[in-house]
Amino acid sequence: MCTVVAAFGLHAASPLVVLANRDEFLGRPSLPPRVIDPDAGIVGGVDATAHGTWLGVTRRGFLVAVTNQHTATPPDPHKASRGQLVLELLREGDPEAARARLASLDVRAFNPFNVLFGDTRSLFVGYARDLAAATIEPLTRGLHVLANDRIGSPRYPKAARALSLVEPVLSEPLDRLEGELARVLGDHAVPPPSALPASTLPPALARAIQALCIHTEHYGTRSSSFVAFGPAPGTPPLRYLFADGPPCTTPFVDCTALF
Repeated sequence: MCTVVAAFGLHAASPLVVLANRDEFLGRPSLPPRVIDPDAGIVGGVDATAHGTWLGVTRRGFLVAVTNQHTATPPDPHKASRGQLVLELLREGDPEAARARLASLDVRAFNPFNVLFGDTRSLFVGYARDLAAATIEPLTRGLHVLANDRIGSPRYPKAARALSLVEPVLSEPLDRLEGELARVLGDHAVPPPSALPASTLPPALARAIQALCIHTEHYGTRSSSFVAFGPAPGTPPLRYLFADGPPCTTPFVDCTALF
């Protein structure tokens, strides 16, 4: 139930600011950000099971992040890794090439997913469901929240919560913005039961996963990322911060030097 927030063209010092929570089963191992592919200049955390990444950035300022699409049935373990798809798109090097690559794929090879990718010049979202071709849409200047369904889906009230928390602080200088957005990622508020969409999950669990920072017995927010890109296209991010644990209690570490 990951959440990715992108502020595109809104901050004076950073044309693209991305913050993200990775929600996953607590027993699934992962590694903090490292150089995954030196030749392509890819930096990101690593899922130690499938050896892909949920969010990666290149030294040329190109970002790709994936969220699983909510479905009523468990994922098919025989299908290709969505984390490996993130690496494949990152290796394309820029948004237009990644868009063409995603458009060329039969995405039925993967369990359903949503993917956000772009740089300071262009930003896209792709949706893979049960059709061979992904739906790919350009995103305009604004604040966008991608959870485990389409942007704007009523299935995730947490997306509206994220918007309400991020929008008022986007005028802050970048050094102060980092702290403000870290607090957003650690937010535990959940909607009232009356505001929850229909779900096959037990009511308490269905409500718990609507928090931005999730804590349940077997599942929760495992890590958080904050990435801010400078105005010069094709350059490394100004900031890449990572919390290797729930952001409500885990300090963010500056990983920018990895680039």
